[in-house]
Amino acid sequence: MSGSPLPRLFGMAALTLGMLLSNACKKPTGSPAAGGSAAPGLAAARAGFATTLIKQESEDEAAPAPPQGVFNLISYTSPAGKLPAYLSPDPGDGKKHPLVIWLTGGFSNSISEIAWEDDIPVENDQSASAYRKAGLAMMYPSLRGGNDNPGFKEGLYGEVDDVLAAAAHAAALPWVDPSRIYLGGHSTGGTLALLVAAAAPEGRFRAVISFGPADETAGYGQENVPFDVHNAKERRLRAPVEFLNGISSPTLVIEGEEGNKDSIDRLRKRNRNPKLGFVTAKGQGHFSVLGPTNGLLAAKILGDKGPACNIRLTEAEIQAACSKAKEANTHPAGDIREDYAPFGVVFYYTPKPKADPDTELRKALAAELPGIPVVPSFKDAPEPPFVMLTEEKAPLNNYPVPDAGYFKSSGRGMSDDDIKGIQATEIATIAVLVTPADGVWKRANSFNRVVHAFATSTGAFIWDSATRECFHRDAWKKTRIDDWGSAEIADLRSQVTIHNYPRDDGSGHMRAITLGMEKFALPDVAIEQFTAFDRNQCGNLINIFCQTIAADPVLKDPAHFPVSIDKLIPPNLRDYYRASLKEKAEGKAVIAVVKGTPDEGDTDNAQVALDFRHGEGATDDERRSSLLARMWGSSDAIVAVKHDGEIEKASAAAKLKLAAMKETFRKGLEPGAHLLVKGGFPRDDEGKEWMWVEVLKWSDGDVLSGVLQNDPFYIKDLKAGASVSVKLDEAFDYLLENADGSTEGNKTGELMEKQQKAKEEDKKK
Repeated sequence: MSGSPLPRLFGMAALTLGMLLSNACKKPTGSPAAGGSAAPGLAAARAGFATTLIKQESEDEAAPAPPQGVFNLISYTSPAGKLPAYLSPDPGDGKKHPLVIWLTGGFSNSISEIAWEDDIPVENDQSASAYRKAGLAMMYPSLRGGNDNPGFKEGLYGEVDDVLAAAAHAAALPWVDPSRIYLGGHSTGGTLALLVAAAAPEGRFRAVISFGPADETAGYGQENVPFDVHNAKERRLRAPVEFLNGISSPTLVIEGEEGNKDSIDRLRKRNRNPKLGFVTAKGQGHFSVLGPTNGLLAAKILGDKGPACNIRLTEAEIQAACSKAKEANTHPAGDIREDYAPFGVVFYYTPKPKADPDTELRKALAAELPGIPVVPSFKDAPEPPFVMLTEEKAPLNNYPVPDAGYFKSSGRGMSDDDIKGIQATEIATIAVLVTPADGVWKRANSFNRVVHAFATSTGAFIWDSATRECFHRDAWKKTRIDDWGSAEIADLRSQVTIHNYPRDDGSGHMRAITLGMEKFALPDVAIEQFTAFDRNQCGNLINIFCQTIAADPVLKDPAHFPVSIDKLIPPNLRDYYRASLKEKAEGKAVIAVVKGTPDEGDTDNAQVALDFRHGEGATDDERRSSLLARMWGSSDAIVAVKHDGEIEKASAAAKLKLAAMKETFRKGLEPGAHLLVKGGFPRDDEGKEWMWVEVLKWSDGDVLSGVLQNDPFYIKDLKAGASVSVKLDEAFDYLLENADGSTEGNKTGELMEKQQKAKEEDKKK
């Protein structure tokens, strides 16, 4: 999230948007046929140049076969060789049809099932399925180094040639109208789409649609690209911002204001080409803007039949489509549970079990879950409940032991010797309890005891496959058994974990998702976007929601779901969460429960997400900040102090220390850490109000962009959660909160507090 203070960001959007897109859709000069002369710029700049890769990377997985009648798996010939692509079937009606070539995001260069998956919420539909569902033909080309393709990934250099070859293949198909081929892409795919447009012969594409591109590929970081980002030539030839004037096709660049806006601003600032139009949708993110807008564009492409591109798009249309998608994404009412719950564990040894695993598991089951059958595989299983017991001998290909570094975050009660010892395990024992949702709490509690008894008798260490944690048996007993106690429903903090990690959309936000709810036939719960500053409050909200649906899994009104500390079960949890409340906290809130959007690395369990639509504000960040403040309270206070020489000196020193953090911040702070800067914002009367901003992005030009963390007292149209920015040379102080809870910075705050106390003492005299 980024940008100038809000009034300047959007004041002219409605006025200029139509003019931009009107120019962008003017018919290009020359023939719209497949051939034509090369556009100036990128193609000429690349002539005679051979890229140098500093690492050779490729995938090794064949493109999966698509469903019959949805796509055909074909191959096209590029300079790298024959590459697979998904292509819509020939309609067989003898007519010429428009076609959309879509480039997905990410760095794999591969095509996969995402091209035809239909259960993706429209708020995060990266498949661009809206075009296919509208009846448009589509092509998804894989690129060099992707799937099991020839060549290596080139970081959007040779990939430009691949896409141009795919377009030439499509244009030669007898059922495709070569004058109505549209190119679209998202994220890295959007960046590639701009580069392809800049290198394409005139008339190749009817229009180009680029969602959330980067202004230069090097901005993705050396870890994500195979060329030397410090080589000026390599960098420039992959930078769309350098070749915008060479684009001959009408081109729309679209992004959510909470997404990759910095790059969009730089592209917009450098652009002098009237064929390009830019739309930044306020309150939308890198992903949320994608599906709804593709739906709009699909309808517009179907109507784009004249001699020139006639597509028009406004921010108001995008906002209306996004709002409609959000409402449609609300989870259905009813019982949220799955029919069955799988509870799987893997046992590792150092290096062999001390007793026969089969005998010991049956003994433990007889004591805790008598009568439950044990089967060697799921295909032999009766109706649940049952336990599946199997094993794998080294080398462990299906159930490998995590490497030693993994245990730093996910090892529980394990010594260095334990971690080293299980690396040499000669066997893995796998046990899975499958139980109906009814009775799941009692059986899960008993299975925790089975697991501990088995591990104790065999000397095993326990891998919880749902939470992805590895336990020493003593830690398992403490966490999974003792902390559950005699309650019917567990305190889920001891049974489930929450995975927090940075989103990969360039926004600087985080995502949180539970791991382990599947053991209780419940969906995992996510908050799709929040800032690190709100991590604890969001985590507590997730825990309270999970505890609430554990006690009553029936969603009566998912669009208005109440959460309340005072209604938690078991009751002892109420005091724990009340201790987190601040001034003016209500301890309750109304949220919306929406369909989850699985991310790469998530489990296969069902998901729901928590939506903050009932908070106050125009953006997701503002609404989330408002609702969290209502639930947990806040400690905002206004303090009038004099910036004396000592404070000014501390501020100057802070500015120097802050400047030295630039590279560390841009490489990524350690998980759980976050940086705040104090900036001055013009008051409605006179002077400035100094407030904290959580930094999400740090630009090359030393603009620190992020989310306002205070509710202003003297600025009417600004609120906590607003997207704001502070220039480095105008920052007054910083506060770095480390993952371990320690802090550094805010020396001016300490001096101000000292000054304030002195004033109070003087008053008493």
